[in-house]
Amino acid sequence: MEANQQIFLTEIEETILFLLISNYSQQEIAQLLKYSRKKVVKIIAESLCSKFELPVLSTKLLINKAIAKGYSMIIPTKLLPKVNCFVY
Repeated sequence: MEANQQIFLTEIEETILFLLISNYSQQEIAQLLKYSRKKVVKIIAESLCSKFELPVLSTKLLINKAIAKGYSMIIPTKLLPKVNCFVY
């Protein structure tokens, strides 16, 4: 996979990835999204790590690879209304 090739993410994958990059823990993400921690871990392991071609569940490797691909610059649409309230 090329370094600049975009990976299609669902809205929830994009949101979880953004929160991971923003240094939220899996438990904090679960609370924010009103999911169980088990569901968040499953999405990270089975969806995100797979899409980013990581052989094992490694949040740190996932974050590093996502940042290298530019995903730290993407604010998920699900979070935009919360972000826009701070724009003057």
